[in-house]
Amino acid sequence: MLLLLVTACKKDPTTSAEPVAPDIVVASPLAGAFVDVGEVHVVGTSRGLSSLTVNGARAVEGGGHFDAVIPTARGIVPIEVQGSDRNGNVWKERYSVIAGEFADPVGPIEDALVLRLNRQGLDDIGELISE
Repeated sequence: MLLLLVTACKKDPTTSAEPVAPDIVVASPLAGAFVDVGEVHVVGTSRGLSSLTVNGARAVEGGGHFDAVIPTARGIVPIEVQGSDRNGNVWKERYSVIAGEFADPVGPIEDALVLRLNRQGLDDIGELISE
């Protein structure tokens, strides 16, 4: 007599969730945007991250969305959104906006940019261009 026993295993979706790839997406303001002096709301979405901060201050989170208000002074305002994943890795999104109103440029701007590159800098730029 031959007895054949067959069993099947099925993945339980409530206990074996696939890991979520960490991500930060800033919806507003966009990089390089002109904003008002005073404060600006930084809003976006994140997934797979905890303890999300914007410029070091804890962001308000809910449903995968975040919102933070940061102060803005006239000039270039750096924005850094940062969070940690479950393994302790730090994920960042960095960019800048421009706060305030500025007059249109009139004529050339002398010495607006001065650049000095050493040999290593030239080699690094050459590699970037070739890619």
